[in-house]
Amino acid sequence: MQITKEEVMKRLVDFGINTDRLYFSGVLVYVFLIPFEQKWATWAILLWAVLSLSSFQQYKPKMHWGLILLPALYLVYAVGLFLTFNGELKYLEHKLSLLIFPVLFYLHRFTKEDYILLMKVFLWGLLVSGICCLLIAVYRSIEIGPGIFRFQPELIEGKSFMESVIYGGNYFFGKHFSVFHQTVYFGLYLTVGTSILLFQKNLFPIKQRVVFILFFALLLFLISNKASLIVLTILLIYRVLIIRTSALYKIIFLGCLALGIYTLSLFNPRVSESVGKVVKNEFTLDKEARYGYATRLLSWDASLDLISENPFFGYGVGNAQAALNQKYIEKEYRFPLRDELNSHNQFFQTWIENGIFGLFLLVAIFLMLFKRAYSYTGTDKYLALAIVLIFFINALFESILNRFSGISFFAFLSSLIFATRKAIKN
Repeated sequence: MQITKEEVMKRLVDFGINTDRLYFSGVLVYVFLIPFEQKWATWAILLWAVLSLSSFQQYKPKMHWGLILLPALYLVYAVGLFLTFNGELKYLEHKLSLLIFPVLFYLHRFTKEDYILLMKVFLWGLLVSGICCLLIAVYRSIEIGPGIFRFQPELIEGKSFMESVIYGGNYFFGKHFSVFHQTVYFGLYLTVGTSILLFQKNLFPIKQRVVFILFFALLLFLISNKASLIVLTILLIYRVLIIRTSALYKIIFLGCLALGIYTLSLFNPRVSESVGKVVKNEFTLDKEARYGYATRLLSWDASLDLISENPFFGYGVGNAQAALNQKYIEKEYRFPLRDELNSHNQFFQTWIENGIFGLFLLVAIFLMLFKRAYSYTGTDKYLALAIVLIFFINALFESILNRFSGISFFAFLSSLIFATRKAIKN
């Protein structure tokens, strides 16, 4: 016997399920799974899309035209791909979030309670994923055998615990600790989660908020992504500056913050090494650089050369990496060539891929996001500005739109900011 869609909906209603809100279940699943495997998040987006079609109710929204900018950027990628005669559709598949999320946010209206629940679910997802990373690091560090029980997190033979941290060979630090995502993206999620806790004080009781913040700070310390640590520092300074208190207390808070950051940097050898280089002004071009910001400088140098040679049209998203690799060969940058490093700057990367028009669209998106965030009121305004600032700073150090982990999160939160009404009322 064939069951119609209407009968299915009626049975769901009989079970107390609001069929007009089925799509929101997909949203919650996606938000919780963001910090986990990107394949899980992809399936959650598909679930969200399917449930949106089954529970869609037409209404006449006042859509903010900023939502159009994301699909416009996707269109630029598509045109650039085919004009350069590189038909590898994987580049467009990775960037489908620029098209999907604006549509999903256009279809449905979200209430204030919806946004609160989304933030809570995202924070719980971060907490669970962080605990999983810790448990996996412990499990990998334990060696059990006949008469043997040893705890050894070091991965590089002959290196001490601290040396293994510096060179990225320790289960509790860096890429080996961040098992679900690259450190830059896990750090991006954690800093957004921290900003939610800092600016939305009513989500959890104060003690629970403190536990969340301290745990997220610990995770950021362990993944040791420098851009994330810079963002966290700026977030804390920003939070202190907007506190309604006397200038004296703000100075005391900032002093304590500076002391705390200095102390933590002493305990994290990767951070202290970078700070030492800044103090000694050692950030110069080194063709044989293999790690950290030294290789990033080489990527920036090669990217600027490519941009100067073809500033208007770019090289196409399908040819961008090949062009960078050729420039690495010309400049004898061995290790960026070996690892096929991208520009490590989203503005450079977009310029190389799509020319001046692509760069214009990306800058327009950020400007419109800042303007939209500034139009909010109260804590919503501070949180939205913090999120846009987090993305902007990360875009200066990473090509955040080159991986699904970054582009889906950027498209999701950008669409949310554009689609949210200024006062988020029911």
